[in-house]
Amino acid sequence: SGPVEIGPQSTLERFVEKIRVARSSPKWLLSTLYFKGHTSRSIIMAPGHFGYPIEGFYVYGWSISGNETAVGVKTRGLFVLFDVGIAPTWSISAKHVFISHGHIDHIGAICQHMRKRELNNIGPATYYLLPHLIEPVKALCRVYSELQGRETVQMYEPKLVEMIAGSRIQVWN
Repeated sequence: SGPVEIGPQSTLERFVEKIRVARSSPKWLLSTLYFKGHTSRSIIMAPGHFGYPIEGFYVYGWSISGNETAVGVKTRGLFVLFDVGIAPTWSISAKHVFISHGHIDHIGAICQHMRKRELNNIGPATYYLLPHLIEPVKALCRVYSELQGRETVQMYEPKLVEMIAGSRIQVWN
């Protein structure tokens, strides 16, 4: 399949607008509250491997405000993850991971995501980060690898791509 463009006026931006509309529907509310019953600060969508269908996309999500966030979007065989404050099983197949900012609830499980991919014999993912996060994440990966007691390619040479706010990027499956 072809590329999916990430950036202003992209397919993904139009998708986010569809989520805003869908969130106001009773079906969305039922799916977020019924499955887990967390507080209203939480958004939990479609547990398991099914995703929440919206206009040709499937959304996977887990967010507890201030604690942990990961949102996956699947379309045409491409699975993209936004933030990795938690690395649930459904998230490890995401080949492209976009980190919104450096707070632990959005980036704290980046090494766990890498390690789970390795344990499941999945090649390295590509992680897109703001420029000031590249070196700290490299350092974090080195420490995580040392704690594991062995060096791994995914930890010692993670695929980190600098992403400037407002820029566009094409991702391929």
